[in-house]
Amino acid sequence: MLKNMRPNQIRFRLFIVPICLLLFVVSSCVKIKPTIAVVYIRNSNGSMCVGADVRLYGQPVSVTTSNANQELRIDMLKQTDSEGRAYFDLSKFYQAGQTGMAILNVDAQNGGAVSTGYIQIIEQESNEETFFLQ
Repeated sequence: MLKNMRPNQIRFRLFIVPICLLLFVVSSCVKIKPTIAVVYIRNSNGSMCVGADVRLYGQPVSVTTSNANQELRIDMLKQTDSEGRAYFDLSKFYQAGQTGMAILNVDAQNGGAVSTGYIQIIEQESNEETFFLQ
C-alpha cells in the first residue's frame, strides 16, 4: 500500500493521523470545575452568626406535576463556621453538558431567629448569598 503512494502522501498521513488522535484525546479530557454554594448568615446587627443551622434544598416546581411525596434530590444541612459561613459542595449533582443548575431554597435558624430565601446555583462556579436572621 505504501509503495503506491507518493512521499508527500506518506508524510501527510504520518503527520495528520497522530495530530488527529492527539486532539481527540485532549478534547475528551475536559476538567469539570466544582459547583459550590456558600451561604453567609448574619445576625440582625450584621455580625457573623456562628453555629447557625442552614438547610439548602430544592423543591418541585408544582405539586400537580410532581409527586408531592418524592424525595428531594438536593437536601443538605450544615452549620455555619467561625466566619458565619455554610459551605455546600454540589458537584455531584452537576452533569457535564448541563446548562443551568438550580434555584435552591435556604432556611437558616439560630436560637429563635430565622431567615429564609433563595440562592441561584450556576454550574462550575462558587455561588454566594448572604442572609440576615430576624
